[in-house]
Formats: sequence, C-alpha cells, structure tokens
Amino acid sequence: MKRGQPYLGAFLLKDENADSDVITDINSVHPVGVLAQITSVFTPQITGKEGEEKEEGLTAVLYPHRRIKINNLVKAGGVVTVEGGESETHAIEPVSRETNVQTNFLFDHAVSIVHVDNLVTQPYNKDDQYIRAFMSEIVS
Repeated sequence: MKRGQPYLGAFLLKDENADSDVITDINSVHPVGVLAQITSVFTPQITGKEGEEKEEGLTAVLYPHRRIKINNLVKAGGVVTVEGGESETHAIEPVSRETNVQTNFLFDHAVSIVHVDNLVTQPYNKDDQYIRAFMSEIVS
C-alpha cells in the first residue's frame, strides 16, 4: 500500500440499534471486518436558523480491500453507557507509544486502535450452483 493513502478497519456493530464511532468493547462488534480505503468524504448540507445547534458529521465512501479479524483492543476511549443510564469514561491501560512510531499520532485522537490479522480467502468453485445463485441475487 502506498504511504499517505487513508485506510481504516471497518467492523459491524452487533447491536443494530447502537450508534458508535469508536470501539469501546471488543465484544460489541463482529470479529470479522474489512480493511477499507477512504475514497471520498462529504460533509452534510445542514441549513437552519442562526444560533441553532447543528450536529456535526461526515459521510465517507469506503472501498473494501480484504477481510480482517480483530484480535485485541489496544486503545479505546469515549463515553460508555452503563445499565443505570449513567455515563462513565472508559479508560484503557496506557500503551507504550514506542511500539509503532508510524501510528503514534493516533493516540492523541478519539479513535480505537486494534490488532488485526488478515483472513485468507478459502478456495471455492465459481461454477458451484449455490455460489452462482448467490451472485445472481447480488447482481439483481
């Protein structure tokens, strides 16, 4: 991969009603995700009255490259909602920044850092009737 190109790991949340930008608990996401390239980013067109509070956000278009499996959560942060409806800050033990100098800047931002393994695609027969039916459903 070329340096400077934006890549990220994308994992689906297990709870479809949850809305989170960071991984605070490794059990809240499915273990298999994708390594994806950010191809473009859009800001929402919000119009409103002056002084009105606007929700900030971005829409990113991702191009998946390969499947990855999450091993462990290195750094997490943010607000976690507990059963009593209270919020608490979820702290993770500090990690030595000397382990990977290229990604040290990520520790200063509200992002999750995980260790992953690449998954190898299992061999398959593209002429199998089930695979052809599945591909036909995707295309149509």
